[in-house]
Amino acid sequence: MVKRKVYLGNFNNKKKEELINTSIDKLNNNRGNEFYYILPNGELLRQYRQYFIDKVEQVFEINLFTFDDIVNRILEDDFTQIIDNPTKNLILKEVLEHLSVAGKLSYYKDFIEMPGFINSINDIVGDIKRSLIYPDEYLDRCPIKSFYLEMGLIYSEYEKALSELKISDREGSYFKSVDLLKTKNFLSDVKTIIIDEFYDFRPIELAILEQLINSDIDIIINMPFKSQSKSIILDNTLDLLMNLGFEIENIKDKVRNQFESLGEYLFTNEEELFEANDDINIINAPTPFLELRKIFEEIKRYHKTGVDLNDIGIIITNPNYQEPLHKISSIEGIPISTNKANPLKNMPITRELLNIIENRMANLSKATLINRIKSNYFVICSESQRDVYEIILRKMNFQDIDDLKDIFNSNEELNISIEEMESIKEIIQSTKREYNEISLQDTILNFNKIIKSIFNHYNLQNNILNIYRETNDEALFLRDLRTINKIEKVIEKMEYLRIFKDEITLEDYYYLLIDYLEEETVVEIQGNIKGIHILNPTNSRGSIKDIIFITGLSQCSYPSIDKTNYFINDYNLKDLKAIGMDVYNYGERLNNEGLKFASIVASCRSKLYLSYSTGQDDITIKSIFLDELLSLFKKDDNKPIINEVKINLDYLVKKSIDDVTNYDDLTKYLLNSYFKGDGIDTEIFKQYNILFPGKLKKINNKITSEVNRYQDIYDEYRGVLKDGNILEDIESSKPSKFSISYLESYSKCPYFFMLNNLFKTEEMKREYEEYSPIDIGKLYHDVLSKYYRIYQNDIENKVRGIGEFSFASTINTLKDLIYRSAEENGLKKDSNKDMLTIEIVIKRLMNFLEKDIEKTINDNRIPYDFEIEFGGKTPFYVQVNNTKIPMFGRIDRIDKFLDDDYMAIDYKSSTYGLMDVDNMMSGLSLQLPVYILSQEDKHMVAGAYSIIINGETKVSIGLDPFVGLRGKGKLSQEGWDALMDITKENIYNIISNIGQGNFQVRPLECSSYCIYKDICRYEDLVEVEE
Repeated sequence: MVKRKVYLGNFNNKKKEELINTSIDKLNNNRGNEFYYILPNGELLRQYRQYFIDKVEQVFEINLFTFDDIVNRILEDDFTQIIDNPTKNLILKEVLEHLSVAGKLSYYKDFIEMPGFINSINDIVGDIKRSLIYPDEYLDRCPIKSFYLEMGLIYSEYEKALSELKISDREGSYFKSVDLLKTKNFLSDVKTIIIDEFYDFRPIELAILEQLINSDIDIIINMPFKSQSKSIILDNTLDLLMNLGFEIENIKDKVRNQFESLGEYLFTNEEELFEANDDINIINAPTPFLELRKIFEEIKRYHKTGVDLNDIGIIITNPNYQEPLHKISSIEGIPISTNKANPLKNMPITRELLNIIENRMANLSKATLINRIKSNYFVICSESQRDVYEIILRKMNFQDIDDLKDIFNSNEELNISIEEMESIKEIIQSTKREYNEISLQDTILNFNKIIKSIFNHYNLQNNILNIYRETNDEALFLRDLRTINKIEKVIEKMEYLRIFKDEITLEDYYYLLIDYLEEETVVEIQGNIKGIHILNPTNSRGSIKDIIFITGLSQCSYPSIDKTNYFINDYNLKDLKAIGMDVYNYGERLNNEGLKFASIVASCRSKLYLSYSTGQDDITIKSIFLDELLSLFKKDDNKPIINEVKINLDYLVKKSIDDVTNYDDLTKYLLNSYFKGDGIDTEIFKQYNILFPGKLKKINNKITSEVNRYQDIYDEYRGVLKDGNILEDIESSKPSKFSISYLESYSKCPYFFMLNNLFKTEEMKREYEEYSPIDIGKLYHDVLSKYYRIYQNDIENKVRGIGEFSFASTINTLKDLIYRSAEENGLKKDSNKDMLTIEIVIKRLMNFLEKDIEKTINDNRIPYDFEIEFGGKTPFYVQVNNTKIPMFGRIDRIDKFLDDDYMAIDYKSSTYGLMDVDNMMSGLSLQLPVYILSQEDKHMVAGAYSIIINGETKVSIGLDPFVGLRGKGKLSQEGWDALMDITKENIYNIISNIGQGNFQVRPLECSSYCIYKDICRYEDLVEVEE
């Protein structure tokens, strides 16, 4: 009788060993063709294959597969071309444009040109197809709403296009494999199929199973995931399998270690079941880097005692840990199993190649031309002159090549030598030749030929070889060769596209090329299979290790269960399930991640480490999964539940030579010990200087600079300029009247002010936003000012109780104002991208105004005046210390209370940049106090921010009792007057300090995105001080 059996047991039960041993017996008896062993992921497949090879001599056929491998085997005689994602995107773009032109799209028509929209449609169509739903089935089942119907239409037209071109995508191969299984026996020699380490099945996997049960093959499924916790996912899978005719047999196997016990009782209502011991530890660090540093220190300690690196696993729950992981692996000299790979698109050669195309698209704009000059691989300018020419061009006022030609042909004094001008002209000629070779429309084949000719023209391989000779950097050399190889393969793939898309615009070709480049990575460091196994919660299933480190167990990042988009999300879940899509709700996704976590814990044999990062402010809390695990241990008031090692920034400097694990540690240890006066064996210094000649001298010079920089004496090391000529220049450069932003720029960071406002040190912008937040902010301000002027009297009548006001009745007027203001600000209605921006503005301002007007009416406030200028035609002075300081500015809005008190309001696009009274006292924020001071003819009682993104009004300072306000912003008359006086003093001190040349690196606010952070090095200083 044919066997259809599911073995349901606890984690790592003995049934797995039995099934593996049975398979090995068959291999030893040359009967390997009689069984298929199916596993859930490639990592487990690799481990099993190695285990089988180690156990069986002279084995030629090991039938270990994933279900995807089974699909490939079924289709091995099918020669239908399987398209890749970029090709799929191109076809979908054609489909969307065709449907839009035909007037068949209403819901999605304005999104077609939106960046990322084609990719999202690709993902959604892929999800529908992975659920094995045909277009007609989708359309029959979906709700009668354009949101769903148009998606079905896109899917249907896409499938027609594939059929006409006689091609298929990866998901289409699933449909075909199931159809072929219905008509043909592909597993004629197979007598047993073993399916191991599954607790759920994708629709394609279930469909294959449904066909396999019609054969006379024994099918055995081992599911080692039974626990004391109820699993929705596992229970649903068991129900499906029983409906297919499988018998469920519960395996009664004793739990063999504490980790399996922990896994079994996780996510139950049980508490305090286990005694704490030294086999389970927690690592708490301020950053992922330090978290991983401590982990590698522990691994080195175990490795020294004889633990094989292959018996150690690190589970990476957060992809952001990959970069520091590879960095620390290199520092510590410990191999890991995964490759260090970077996106092909981000490789320097690729970026420079794209820049050549961008030059043509942007008509040799200032930014693209400067980038072109800086090229290291497609060289048009000697390395010694690049910085000089960059500075010259950056100082010139031009937009593109035509403007630059006009400048050179004019009689304008350029302050550059004739030789420099001639050299720049030669560079322009070189770029112009490239420009002329690239058409704005051509065939894909010709565009590809142009890229190949660029490679040949600049002798790219020879340039790479020359760079290697100069740097002797083998890793860089191999990276660049691999980059060329990958680009050439991408070009080769793109040749196929001419079958269904011949002529194409340069812009479409550029974005198509980027699509292909984003699909590829370049391996910089090859993973070592004998190194530490690096796994994630998905591919770690079934991987049993002696020592396991589970990283990233912070609440903010793990478990990550919000993997949704605008189409597939919890809001649409009921409709999607009715269509037949394979989607999980929030609870099911959480349950799925919980089962993975329990499985990882149970996979440990000897030592388990659970680590997380708190952030430098120590505010991030543990993951709910880590808290769940801790709840299983008995509490002791006298000691922590589990031993927790708390790492801080001091960990970077080792206290003992025995703690040093790498050369960086050694350097810091020697410097720290020398500084503290600890006795150090001079032989260590001698050996260090042999290894790193001149390094300590270089460090000493830097330290001397830093010491001088932070002494009490104000000098050039501290950003204080004393030269009389410089001070005269500073004085002469002061504006005739001061803006708030000018003064606040100094308050935030004097050093930033010096570089930005005085030295005019510009950032080299490599990427330009087509539409900036500043433009959007101007649009918000224009519309709000106009709207409130129109409805000011109506709102006032509503506040006074003598009239009605309905925001809903004003929406059409609001939209008209937005469209007109958008056009005035350069947005075009015929641009889909601009229309998307306009739609976002409409949505946000509708939400803001509805809430803002309701709040205004409830507070008995009247929008009184808008865009109020001060210090312009009528001078405004801040008078302090017998000095009159001229200032100017513009207040977004002033509201009037019914009792003739007033409040200044500043609009904010988001919650970023909101300031409180402490910020105002320190001088970091001058805005609201200066606004209040400028309105000398009004009884000002408050300053507030109105936040457009959420419709809230936050009163930051209010005069008691006129404004009902809680917290430190609530000020008595004395406190109010003190704030105004302190603001005046702060303004006076700022201007005095600027005049004295005082630009110390002592910011009140330091942004991690500051363009000067590599110059001032303030962030590094903070890390050391902390």
